[in-house]
Amino acid sequence: MTTLPPLTHHEIFTLVAPFAQAGYQVDLAATDRPARRLVFRPREVNDAALPAAWQPLREQITLECGGRNHALLRTLDTAQGLRATLEGEGTDAAALLAACALVPPARQFVQTDGVAVPLQHRLLRSADPAPALMLKAARAALPGLVLQMRLSPVEGYSAEITLERDGTQIAQLPADLLEVLSFAYHRLVPNSRGWASRVELRGAGVRRGAAAETRLTQMVAHLARTLTAPPREFHRRHRLARWLIALHSTWPVAVAGGVLAFGISLQARGAAADSQLALLANVVPPLLLVAFFLRRETPRIGLPRWPRRLRADAWRVQG
Repeated sequence: MTTLPPLTHHEIFTLVAPFAQAGYQVDLAATDRPARRLVFRPREVNDAALPAAWQPLREQITLECGGRNHALLRTLDTAQGLRATLEGEGTDAAALLAACALVPPARQFVQTDGVAVPLQHRLLRSADPAPALMLKAARAALPGLVLQMRLSPVEGYSAEITLERDGTQIAQLPADLLEVLSFAYHRLVPNSRGWASRVELRGAGVRRGAAAETRLTQMVAHLARTLTAPPREFHRRHRLARWLIALHSTWPVAVAGGVLAFGISLQARGAAADSQLALLANVVPPLLLVAFFLRRETPRIGLPRWPRRLRADAWRVQG
């Protein structure tokens, strides 16, 4: 592994030229020459699409200078402590800066049902006129909980979801809290800090990023409405969806039971069906194993858990 030399004054002058033209000033005291990291002084930006209370936002640019590729990071901070980030990689630092400039600050925040969610994006491509973005992660403060969503850089894998207690003690959350939105969501699994889940995303590239942001907005709105309403309202509003979820979880058992029942029916027919029974016994198990291992994620297998009404104090926030 080759170690690159520290940034020279000549390299710094060359790299900062397009940034200086855009109004950014290099912060030499914060710049780390051995690490080849250029830091620019924060500046104030505004976006009429964002709440007036957030204005102006504090924008800061950092440039990691590699041998051929550069990595640019833009952070946007509001006075309320929300931070959105945008990062991109490429061989041309000026092109990266131009692409970031085309992304308005409002594009990096989601606002739904009174909840503001700063987003962490990366540039998929920086070509004009509309740079393509991919959501990396997001964090939202909800009543008594902190929601975090993280995307794997590998396409085809679900996004990871965590719900952590925010200095409070929530007594209970139903396992199907997110599943009632869509079968793309998975069951909540409790852990030491709260709960974990996943959501499946379709498509690749730009489509996958758009699907992730759609799921995020849907989830934040659902949680904000649910956690501010009485727990029993959740069961009343989503009764049908909860019953469908309970039945949907039994399909692997149903498939195995169907194959077994078919085999028993063949056996009852005697010698006339011996060849069919032998074919069933030799072909079906390998096919089921292939279908199982072709899935990226292990399906949930179990008997149905019939949905019940929640306790009146299930998610009462206690200090």
